[in-house]
Amino acid sequence: MRFVNRPRRGNLRRLQRQMDQLLSEFMEHNQPVMQLSETRWYPAVDVYETAEEIVILAEVPGVERDKIDVVLHGELLHITGERQLPAVGCARRHQLELKTGIFERTVKLPCPVDGERVEAKVKDGILTVVCPNVRGSVIEVEFEESPVIEQIGEPC
Repeated sequence: MRFVNRPRRGNLRRLQRQMDQLLSEFMEHNQPVMQLSETRWYPAVDVYETAEEIVILAEVPGVERDKIDVVLHGELLHITGERQLPAVGCARRHQLELKTGIFERTVKLPCPVDGERVEAKVKDGILTVVCPNVRGSVIEVEFEESPVIEQIGEPC
């Protein structure tokens, strides 16, 4: 009698579902699902475009005012900062899920923006960056009355 140890089909299906879920999370967020370093975290970012501006929202709860920077380089918006949580002073730690440390996000803007008029503010842990876009500017054309040109001779 010969014994062959084959994995159960149920185990393979469960592994396949877990791999599919991990891959779909990675593709959905376009950022690392598992972080190898506890010193980096990545705030979630949403980008919206209206006719007049680009609006970027970033989750930055617990980040102090002097620990966040927003820099515009052409069509790239860089958001960097650091979140430090207060020390609890407890000797035993049972669960640690809050990410702390340095973060950096770079967002490619969908169109050129007016860098001189970019505004950023933080309220309730949400960073809002408003970038007026260049193509949203409407230029009004003025028409002046001109004297009628008289025709000379017969039209061709």
